[in-house]
Amino acid sequence: MPRQEEIERMIRLAILEKENGREVKQIRESYKSDYIGIPMVKNGLRISAVFLAVLGLWAVCRTDFILAVATGGQAGLLGIGILTAYLTVLLVTLLITGLAAVSRYHRSLELALEYEENLARLQEIRGTAP
Repeated sequence: MPRQEEIERMIRLAILEKENGREVKQIRESYKSDYIGIPMVKNGLRISAVFLAVLGLWAVCRTDFILAVATGGQAGLLGIGILTAYLTVLLVTLLITGLAAVSRYHRSLELALEYEENLARLQEIRGTAP
């Protein structure tokens, strides 16, 4: 018959698995660099696509301005301004994404360690080797 501590450990494991099973599994199966880098790459591609869409919409709406700049010989300055805006938006977004991913990584790592600790303690209680 299971003892009280064994039942408590099994309940803790079940709750952790139900509420955070996906995170625990993902943290155990991936490297830290992948866990943080993949969301950054995805968001970088998303931001690039959105920036291009907004730039295209702006270019369609402001064709007269673009033609005036191009004929005035200041197309290089416009290009530098657009590139600066893109890089600024991209860097800020990647910084925020990276910080969020690192925070999520540490939270998931704590959950995985808690899960493994509870599992090891349950195995000790049952008298089985981990």
